Amino acid sequence: MAAPDAAAHHHHHTRHQPQQPVSAAVPDIEPPVRLNATRHIYTVLSTKFEVPLHYQITSPLGYGAYGFVVAGVDTRNGARVAIKKTSRIFRDLADCKRAVREILVLQALKHENLVQVRDFFLPMEDGEGAFKDVYMVSDLMDTNLYGVIRSTTQVLNETHYKFFVYQILRGLKFLHSAGVIHRDLKPANLLCNVNCDLQICDFGLARPVEKDAAMTDYVVTRYYRPPELLLMSQRYTTVVDTWSVGCITAEIMTRHTLFKGTDYIQQLDVILHTLRPTEADLTFLENPQAVQHVVARCQGLIRSWGEKQPVIAPQITDPVARNFLMRMLVFDPRKRATPEELLAHPWLAELHDCNDEPVADRKFEWRYEHTEMSEPLLRSELVRIAKMFEAAQVGAAVAPPK
Repeated sequence: MAAPDAAAHHHHHTRHQPQQPVSAAVPDIEPPVRLNATRHIYTVLSTKFEVPLHYQITSPLGYGAYGFVVAGVDTRNGARVAIKKTSRIFRDLADCKRAVREILVLQALKHENLVQVRDFFLPMEDGEGAFKDVYMVSDLMDTNLYGVIRSTTQVLNETHYKFFVYQILRGLKFLHSAGVIHRDLKPANLLCNVNCDLQICDFGLARPVEKDAAMTDYVVTRYYRPPELLLMSQRYTTVVDTWSVGCITAEIMTRHTLFKGTDYIQQLDVILHTLRPTEADLTFLENPQAVQHVVARCQGLIRSWGEKQPVIAPQITDPVARNFLMRMLVFDPRKRATPEELLAHPWLAELHDCNDEPVADRKFEWRYEHTEMSEPLLRSELVRIAKMFEAAQVGAAVAPPK
């Protein structure tokens, strides 16, 4: 299978490229300065990275969710790693809690299609209880799906489409079985390697599913956001992720963003005009006024944008592929397919293997999920996690890279 072109585009996790182009006089990375018996400090684009001695930093990658990411090598085993530094982590306690949740989710859920946290540590420079930053280490991937889709040199065919989508769904089946919804799936959050292996990353917004618990609605990048979140529905389920996969599948196949609203309101309008939900489709909204508002909005859009209903991704002509797509792009979340159902769809028949699509053995739980966390509590949780990884590192040092 022809491999996606790794060098073609955006690296691991990049949201924005590092700010200004650096003048030739200043190297991207200055040689490391020894801090103590176990740590040295690299300066990368004027950002300090204090890391254990066995990490060698090789290049800056850019900004991921909540942090600056560099590429490096674990010299104990030659593994290529990505190291994310989250600076001033206590500046916003809600963001801090999300960052802590991300580490705990990834640490609890080990699966080939979910990014793995290899290590997590706190800086020593400021002294034991005074740290302000944290570091997370994961496998270094060659690129992300945003880069693959936007690449002008990478030719993608149906084998690629299916393999990418299969792996996303396989990861989501596992995630959802642990009771966690990702909520922010988009091409930039799907890391991939030259051999097309794919891992889902950026779990900052992932959270356990609660029965009927009100959840926050500001999450998920607009283009991939399902209608129930755009309508501020507080009771959403795991199939918010299915909608995002539908948008991503169409984008992989056509190389165009499927629903591209200029803002929140227009994002919903584009979906309403294309899918034209009936009143029955809208009964999942708890609020009868909301139902009437949406019905009126649909009629208004027909008056202003025209009677003709847009066709979703007309370039996709294979009826099996279209059927697969339309199982995900369903307005009513109650009728939307789950990842498990989609894995069994005929479009993925040659990849589907019910004996190799595992589920989690337990639900993810975190005792502080519903607690407002103070800085001292967050600190103690971060110290606990760092100690947990420190204990695990002793055994990991000798393990060869996968």
